[in-house]
Amino acid sequence: MTKITFEEMLTRIREVQGKFPRKYDRKTQVINLLEEVGELANAVLVDSGDKPEKRRRAQLKDSFADILFALTATADAFEVDLENELLKTLKEIEDRQNKKEYEDE
Repeated sequence: MTKITFEEMLTRIREVQGKFPRKYDRKTQVINLLEEVGELANAVLVDSGDKPEKRRRAQLKDSFADILFALTATADAFEVDLENELLKTLKEIEDRQNKKEYEDE
């Protein structure tokens, strides 16, 4: 599969989302994101043996992709530049790591 930029991914997500017969409001998008996170949690529990296979609702790999899709679409609905915010967060984490804030004293 060909790698794409974040902007290209966002464009494709917008295209795919635009093909759904019903448009979700922002609140519904957040709820959908939470549902996808719940499916990831379910997959982790099944994969770790804490839940039986027959209780599986989603596959682990698919759940990560579903969350990325839902998160990106939701951030876009709230007009959040997710790529920029992620870069800022990475910088903040690196700054904290350099200050050794995550290390035990």
